[in-house]
Amino acid sequence: MRRLATLALTLLLVTLDIQLVTLMRYAYAIDAIEVETARVAATVVPGTSRTTNPADRLARRVADLRGSGVGYSATAAAAFAAVRDVPNVQLTAVRYGRDGSLRMTVQGDTPSTIALVQQRIEASGFEVAANPSQDIGNGPVTEMMVRGR
Repeated sequence: MRRLATLALTLLLVTLDIQLVTLMRYAYAIDAIEVETARVAATVVPGTSRTTNPADRLARRVADLRGSGVGYSATAAAAFAAVRDVPNVQLTAVRYGRDGSLRMTVQGDTPSTIALVQQRIEASGFEVAANPSQDIGNGPVTEMMVRGR
């Protein structure tokens, strides 16, 4: 009976040791990843040192590069949804600027359909500046600049 208790206790200790070693391996791997992240952030973001938070610095750097707008994804999603939802309108050109603005050229069958696209984008919470429509033979064409408010 004593041998069985010693064997059970040994088995329990070995199981706990395995769990402890596994946790230590995870902790060391996490530390290595944090060091690697700081090293990569230091090469990408100028002025990053060990005392700063590299993830925050990197997020600020991406926001600086994105420009003053709300970002390409949100702006383009609102513009594309407006073009998709208005019949007889097509998008002929799209350009995204460093200042966060999305310039797009829209062609429709009438000026009112193009105005409807503009209204839909504005209803999504964006500011739209549109040039006067030009008729090129296939219908009016308007260039718009979309920005976050």
